[in-house]
Amino acid sequence: MHRRIGAYDVAMEYAKEMELKVEKNAKRLEALEKANSNKVFPWMRTIHKDGDHEGDVELSHFEVSAQDSGMTKVRALLNPGVRWFSYVPPGKYVRLIERDGDGTLWMTDTAHERLSSLPLVENAHGHVLISGLGLGMVLPPVLQKKSVTQVTVLEKSCDIIKLVGKRFTHPKLTILEEDVFFYKPPADSPRYDVVFHDIWPHVCDGNLPQMTVLKRRFVHWMNKKNPRRWQGCWAEGTCRDLRKERCEWQGD
Repeated sequence: MHRRIGAYDVAMEYAKEMELKVEKNAKRLEALEKANSNKVFPWMRTIHKDGDHEGDVELSHFEVSAQDSGMTKVRALLNPGVRWFSYVPPGKYVRLIERDGDGTLWMTDTAHERLSSLPLVENAHGHVLISGLGLGMVLPPVLQKKSVTQVTVLEKSCDIIKLVGKRFTHPKLTILEEDVFFYKPPADSPRYDVVFHDIWPHVCDGNLPQMTVLKRRFVHWMNKKNPRRWQGCWAEGTCRDLRKERCEWQGD
């Protein structure tokens, strides 16, 4: 004899599922808070001036109050999906935005940016290629590593290079005005040991096709003799979680 599943059973199952998701999100928020308090990355407000601009892009300082932070924490904690990365701890931050058009927000130095950039710093060694300059937040910790011999940054916006690049000068660093989708390294260029792609303004599963294209392109220019070679994309794991969530909602 089979027991019938009623509304109460469905509600209890849903409540249990929500409890597990809240618990998982709580651990993720702890990781964000830890990333926000570590000293791996510099605070970009100490490097970039508020209101500094070049062409179509601008740098601006902003502050997230304890009250506003609390609202983002509640939403991130209770969201049934994987939007945990929307939590922003209280503090003073910097953002890179477009001044014209739709005012695209390209990057901030908030907790999720810091957490999602840690894999690059942890894996950086040898010749490092980074596609996307952004705020340049990853450059100080990568350049200071003794195991890193050379850093090449590809950035297609000349305005971002003029605005942000002027703050970073280092004998290991080369910034090129190039589109990563069309760039081909010189024939005599050393192979890359580490490649990191960070060119997307938003975290979404729509980024995944481009990530696949870039990783397939650059695998040919990596140092095959290096067993520690590594290639990654910004927030790729979260993008895959978002795709999985969307497919579950659509019943795919």
